[in-house]
Amino acid sequence: TFDLPDLQKFRNLALDYQALKQGGNTACALNAANEASVRAFLERRIRFTDIARINETTMQQVTFVSRPTLDDYRETHQEAQRRAGDLIHQIQSQTYHGNTR
Repeated sequence: TFDLPDLQKFRNLALDYQALKQGGNTACALNAANEASVRAFLERRIRFTDIARINETTMQQVTFVSRPTLDDYRETHQEAQRRAGDLIHQIQSQTYHGNTR
């Protein structure tokens, strides 16, 4: 048997469910944010625990399109990568200046 996942503990799974429920271009935004945040983690620029926060914030900030075209998906991917990159940079700046996250 399987237990239900703890969505507080596995925050990215909760974000996946949220993106599916919202529809439109939301999953594309989440995927692009996750690509950027995981890459930053693997490059040791952020902590593992920063990934979900970056993904969630990016997903909320990207312009929502309810019925996206292929061009909308391309624009969403670029916007999400840019916004996630900005968040990653902010986290790095806070770390560099000794601030807590």
